[in-house]
Amino acid sequence: MTLLILMVIISFLLPGACIDITVRLKEENSPKSYVGDITANSQKWLLDKEDLSQITFNQLQQKETKLFNVTQSGKLYTVRTVDAESLCRYNTECYKTVKVAVHKGKNFLKILKIKVVIEDINDHQPEFPEKEITLQFREGDREGMKKSIPNAIDKDVGVLNSVINYHLKNNEEMFSLLVSKRADGISRLEIVLESKLNREVKDMYSVQVEAEDGGSPSKKSVLDVKILVEDENDNLPVFSQNIYNVTIKSYFQNDVPVVTLSATDSDIGNNGKINYYFSPKTSDLDSKHFRLVKKSGEIFLIDKIDAIIDNEVYTLYIEARDGGNPPLSSIATVMVNVINQHNNPPNIDVNFISTQNHNTATILEDIKVGSFIAYVMVTDNDVGHNGEVKCHIKDDTFKLQSMGSKEYKIVLKKAVDRETQEHYHFTVSCEDKGLPALKTDKDLSIQVLDVNDVEPHFTKDTFKFLTYENDKANFPIGFINATDPDIGKGGELSYSLRNKQQYRLPFQIINSGFISTNQSLDREHRDFYEFEVFVKDNGSPSLNNTVNVEVEVLDRNDNAPYFTFPSVDPFTLNVHYHPQSKNDITVLKASDIDSHMNAFLRYEIVSGNERQLFKLDSFTGVLSYSRTVYQNDAGSYELEFVVKDSGTPVLSATTSVSLTLTVSNKTSPMFTAVHLPSDNTIDATLLIIIVVAAVIVSIAIVVSITLCIVRCNNVRNSSSERTAEEKQAYQCRNEMRQLIYQGNNSVPVMSGNRGEMSERYGHSRSHYYPEDWKTSTMSRSLQKSTKQKYSQPIEVTSYGDNRPSSNYPTDTLTSRKSSGQCWSERSSRQYEEIPAMSVLAVHSVSHCLVLQKQSSINLEDITYHVEEENSPYTYVGDIATDLQKSDSSFLKNKDLITFSQLQQKGEQLFNVTRTGKLYTVETLDAESVCSYEKECFEIVKVAVHKSKTFMKILKIKVIIEDINDHQPEFPQKEINIQFEEEYGKGKKNPVPNAIDKDIGYQNSLIRYELHGHTNLFSLFVSKQADGLSTLTIILEEKLDREKKDNYNIEVIAKDGGTPPKQSVLNVKISVKDENDNKPQFSQSIYNVSIEHKHKKNIPVVTLSASDLDIGRNGKISFYFSRKTAEQTRKNFMLEEDTGKLFLSKSLGSGKEDILKLYVKAKDNGIPPLSSIAIIQINVINQHNNPPNIDVNFISTQNHNTATILEDIKVGSFIAYVMVTDNDVGHNGQVNCHIKDDTFKLQSMGSKEYKIVLKKAVDRETQEHYHFTVSCEDKGLPALKTDKDLSIQVLDVNDVEPHFTKDTFKFLTYENDKANFPIGFINATDPDIGKGGELSYSLRNKQQYRLPFQIINSGFISTNQSLDREHRDFYEFEVFVKDNGSPSLNNTVNVEVEVLDRNDNAPYFTFPSVDPFTLNVHYHPQSKNDITVLKASDIDSHMNAFLRYEIVSGNERQLFKLDSFTGVLSYSRTVYQNDAGSYELEFVVKDSGTPVLSATTSVSLTLTVSNKTSPMFTAVHLPSDNTIDATLLIIIVVAAVIVSIAIVVSITLCIVRCNNVRNSSSERTAEEKQAYQCRNEMRQLIYQGNNSVPVMSGNRGEMSDRYGHSRSHYYPEDWKTSTMSRSLPKSMKKYSQPIEVTSYGDSRPSSNYPTDTLTSRKSSGQCWSERSSRQYEEIPAMSGIYGGAPPDVSSTSERDHYQDRYVKPPERQLPSTPDVVVS
Repeated sequence: MTLLILMVIISFLLPGACIDITVRLKEENSPKSYVGDITANSQKWLLDKEDLSQITFNQLQQKETKLFNVTQSGKLYTVRTVDAESLCRYNTECYKTVKVAVHKGKNFLKILKIKVVIEDINDHQPEFPEKEITLQFREGDREGMKKSIPNAIDKDVGVLNSVINYHLKNNEEMFSLLVSKRADGISRLEIVLESKLNREVKDMYSVQVEAEDGGSPSKKSVLDVKILVEDENDNLPVFSQNIYNVTIKSYFQNDVPVVTLSATDSDIGNNGKINYYFSPKTSDLDSKHFRLVKKSGEIFLIDKIDAIIDNEVYTLYIEARDGGNPPLSSIATVMVNVINQHNNPPNIDVNFISTQNHNTATILEDIKVGSFIAYVMVTDNDVGHNGEVKCHIKDDTFKLQSMGSKEYKIVLKKAVDRETQEHYHFTVSCEDKGLPALKTDKDLSIQVLDVNDVEPHFTKDTFKFLTYENDKANFPIGFINATDPDIGKGGELSYSLRNKQQYRLPFQIINSGFISTNQSLDREHRDFYEFEVFVKDNGSPSLNNTVNVEVEVLDRNDNAPYFTFPSVDPFTLNVHYHPQSKNDITVLKASDIDSHMNAFLRYEIVSGNERQLFKLDSFTGVLSYSRTVYQNDAGSYELEFVVKDSGTPVLSATTSVSLTLTVSNKTSPMFTAVHLPSDNTIDATLLIIIVVAAVIVSIAIVVSITLCIVRCNNVRNSSSERTAEEKQAYQCRNEMRQLIYQGNNSVPVMSGNRGEMSERYGHSRSHYYPEDWKTSTMSRSLQKSTKQKYSQPIEVTSYGDNRPSSNYPTDTLTSRKSSGQCWSERSSRQYEEIPAMSVLAVHSVSHCLVLQKQSSINLEDITYHVEEENSPYTYVGDIATDLQKSDSSFLKNKDLITFSQLQQKGEQLFNVTRTGKLYTVETLDAESVCSYEKECFEIVKVAVHKSKTFMKILKIKVIIEDINDHQPEFPQKEINIQFEEEYGKGKKNPVPNAIDKDIGYQNSLIRYELHGHTNLFSLFVSKQADGLSTLTIILEEKLDREKKDNYNIEVIAKDGGTPPKQSVLNVKISVKDENDNKPQFSQSIYNVSIEHKHKKNIPVVTLSASDLDIGRNGKISFYFSRKTAEQTRKNFMLEEDTGKLFLSKSLGSGKEDILKLYVKAKDNGIPPLSSIAIIQINVINQHNNPPNIDVNFISTQNHNTATILEDIKVGSFIAYVMVTDNDVGHNGQVNCHIKDDTFKLQSMGSKEYKIVLKKAVDRETQEHYHFTVSCEDKGLPALKTDKDLSIQVLDVNDVEPHFTKDTFKFLTYENDKANFPIGFINATDPDIGKGGELSYSLRNKQQYRLPFQIINSGFISTNQSLDREHRDFYEFEVFVKDNGSPSLNNTVNVEVEVLDRNDNAPYFTFPSVDPFTLNVHYHPQSKNDITVLKASDIDSHMNAFLRYEIVSGNERQLFKLDSFTGVLSYSRTVYQNDAGSYELEFVVKDSGTPVLSATTSVSLTLTVSNKTSPMFTAVHLPSDNTIDATLLIIIVVAAVIVSIAIVVSITLCIVRCNNVRNSSSERTAEEKQAYQCRNEMRQLIYQGNNSVPVMSGNRGEMSDRYGHSRSHYYPEDWKTSTMSRSLPKSMKKYSQPIEVTSYGDSRPSSNYPTDTLTSRKSSGQCWSERSSRQYEEIPAMSGIYGGAPPDVSSTSERDHYQDRYVKPPERQLPSTPDVVVS
């Protein structure tokens, strides 16, 4: 304490803390209010009053916002309105200190400290945080319940002005106001409930809380408090009537409410929202006729009125339930009486012995006439004639027979046949005798079930197939088509092969009739197979059939030819030639065991015929002479021959013949040369004829080729012009026609197990079977006696063609795309596979029973009793025995009597044997069959037969007796309910009741008991109108959650059965917390001492508070109270969740020694509760602190930067420096200094300094100065503080503008418009502000007017268009000045040169007149020059550079004119006939842009001397009319080449145009797919009169299905024609002939070698229609494509050739259809 007092005394004794003048000011005065006169209050130290006129005052700048202003004469004014509340804190003196520097003249005297005390006025009223708040009290809240409301705050800082008193107004004696003081002095306000509330009486209260301060006069504010009463679910829904008695008529409509229930609930919200439900007590048999609208309470009929039994009373129990939690409910009873007043139509009920669905029966097609089909019972509850009914059937096959009153049976009238008619439809019509008579029709359907009575039938007598040899096993051969109209097992066919020959069959067949190979075939071993196919169905008994099958094996080129003569290799042959010898020498012979084209042989000479002496007939093998034999041809010849077949690939054999040729002497000698005439010339006329003929022939050849190419392009592209429909039709016609077998057999029909084939070959059913190929039962009317009745051909029609479609039968199916585009949409419906249906035997039908719920109007023949829950197949009774007791006639024929149960809609509960024993089918459950409190029974209808004769229908009543097999059941095993702490005794909470499913009265009676905590809770049980109990838990004592927060009790329900059964409902009662406990601090006052160097990351103190409440109500947060001073609060940081208090910044030594904080602990309840604790923090100063430097400038830019003018004098005052160090002793003694050449620090006393100017400053040299004020105390250790300061020198206009050049020179062109830019004048001025802003003007030193202007940026431009011819150089001055004060200026010279544009045309100076006459005489000795033209141009440079030309008059080319000199002279030798007049026109042009010119005319008369030579007239050729032969050849070849080049260019242009035009007709996806389909099928089509197996699907499918790689059909390197491959074209292995074969023409294709393949699209859909693109790489295809077949001259031969030859599909080169390749 002594240390604290000492520190306070020292602080007051320090000079820096002394106050020179104190003045007072009331807050809220207007700005610029007068505060005081410093001069008047400073006379005590201003001794020389005469010098007051030299005294000036300057206020020092400080960090804080400027509140006051001091004039130079010492008057003190406010700058703005002063507000004490924003400047000071509560309950402390409010003042501010103003520092003023005093000068005498320009000499600094001292610093004055002026204290301005700001007095508070009562300018703030108390303010609540909100003008209006809303509180809620519950209906169940007891007296004394409190709710917190916010307090008011008065912002005044004066004690009296901030004192607040509170009053409550309009309380209506229901509420009171409780005011208490917190530890921080602020009031806590609470509204207290004085009496219990009832929302149904009044649901809202309004009160006012008034706050009044202690000022004079006082100020008030009002808080409006709206108190709402929260609804409790304490009212049951109440019906307007307990019992609703309603009578309706039998014709009552189902869209009109039967009754509208009405219930009300005094509660609101969900508690008063009512919904209506059927009570569980309502019977399902009653409620199923009615529909209850949950929200409105309207009850409607569901069924038509004829479904309700008339004159009956329906009892409905309706529950009205509110939406509370838990909900409350009440029950009303609705009695609905149905009165029959009108005639109703009869109701027909049909019971079949065997049913497919409700209105469809099933019978076997071999059923006998007169057999019982169905039992018909008619009900009509009307009275009198309205209830008398007659029924009949109009049908030829079935009839209706009466069995008594309103009972009938349907029997078979005539035999049925499923294959003739499978379904029968007829109507049972019943009509009463009322007025009017009402009629009911019942549509029935009889389905005839199949019996296996038809054997399988083949579509042909003999099936013929073609296939190729060498294919792998499982290669497809074709389909055997058999049909069987039976369905199910009787229509499922199985196929097998039967061999009639001795050899082993290489074939196999699957159950779909699909024949394939089981090994590779060899045509050379056997080319024809004949066998039988055996087919049988799977019916019982099974029926079968057989058919003959023939398979012809086609040849593949798998055997090379061989020579039969010569038989040895090599073979020696001696030949003698004389002139009379025949031309033939010998015949080569070869053979090939293959057939057709594969055995068609061709012979060639391979080598040894270099002299071209021999030739070999390629077909006959005849070797003969190819030319005349001469004597010098004698000698030996080593000839090598080859024989090739015409298969694919081409196979060959070679042989060698050593031929020795001797020649007779009579033979002519060797022909050596043909001698031409020695003259090497030719007649010129002949030359012209030869040239013209060569050109014509070459053009004709090229034109022919052109026309052929164009025509081929047109044919190929014609398909792209078709419409989509025509393309599809064309595609389908081609596919069909190619697949048509040319015989007279019928079309195959699909049957049998198709799935088997799909599974075997891995393809979908649609791969082999078109969608419209169903079974052979399509559209037929068959007689079983006709064997061929199922073999009708199927006509396949293409889409878009009107021509008759092909209907030739075939054994081969075409490949079918997945889209099915090649099949008519007009064909029959998509095939739906008929599943196998088990045949219902007659004896099983007789075991069926019919069960029906009957009304009381039916009379029962026999009654039985059975207890529920017995095991299935429990014996109930013996119908036969009991029937014999009542009717003795049954004893006579008891062995012939059989019983059959009739089928009904419901579930079958009982079974009747043929002997009349009655058993249960399953365990019976009375609760699922019957309703509560009604007799539980079922009616079983049994048909009695004597042998196969129907006798009568028995009605058996089976009563099901209830047992106590169900215990009472609660909806849940455990429930949770909640009571709040504030609830008083008698508070109720409903719990669910239990339900017993037993239908017996005693078994379903329930009693309830409560176990556990009966002192706190009780159980109240009440009965509702529907007889069900309502359970309520009642609170007997008030609960306290802080003592115990949950309870467990049990509600036990027992039924009245023997023995009784029970169930338990576990009820968990939780006590809901009420925010009725305030947070409690562990201490009310926390007294803490810390050192001034306390670290910020260590808590100053950790507050602790607890709250007995839980959840939100017990969650505590910590806050600073509003009572805590803002200046104190900003030094600390309080964590809301933990209560930890930290320093937010370090505490300096000058801070207060004791700091007081008010902290509030607030819970999270609604409304929240809080408490206050006080924290007193004692700051202990024990260590040495560094000095603190405070600098005040006269003029500042920011906190550490001052501003001075650059013309300030040396020694001037810059800033005031005050140093504070509150340490004691040497620790508080401070020395300060500045290390700087421009500024210095001068002491003004203890810890006060001033900064003055040491030397002059220049802004242009240095604009900123930075230095440091260093202060160091004398402690141990000495502590030092540095303060960085900055001085900015402000500009004074002391530098004149300066130009960057002495003279500015510019160039510009003439003729530009005004304002055309000339250039910039660059001047600079280092001054800133106005002193650096420059203005420019022009000064003319010459006499002429300047055509220029200048703007302030120094930019010179023209003010008019310049003319170089008028003046080409300008010289003037530019004057520049700055805008400083005073203004400084400068001048500079400017030169502008004007450049020329070509704006003047040249003109002739000689001749000077136009036209000009000139006479010239020529003799051989004359000079060549005639005269000189001269011209001029006032432009300069290139624009004046002239050129001369002769324009006209020199047609004889006699004259020439020098273009540069203008000299006119003779251009050639002058002759006598050149004499005459010449009208010459000359032009002169300049070289500018644009070129300008001038013309002149000269009339020149030329006379020529006689000595001049005469005129040259002609050139004489030699008289010989011949030309050199070499020249002739050159001319002819050149003419031919030129003509061919021209025609070829035209040809290429035409072809290219065709290709470009046709390239746009890209195929659609559908055309590509169709094209692929055609190519694949055409590869497999045999062109003769036999059928061929056809591959379907894409190439990938064929590869996967038949085990071949794709390269088997398509070379691997056939991808697209644009692949970047580059192979050596010189390699001969790629130069094999490529055979391109069109489908539609049998003529041999071109076999000339070519490097161009048909381009193929990347999509892989066969080959592109555009064959013109070049194939970029020739794939290795040796051995794949051979030569073409031989040419056949006649059409018939070609057709014959086509019939007997089919190229193997995998080796045939695809080609564009409809294109013939010559």
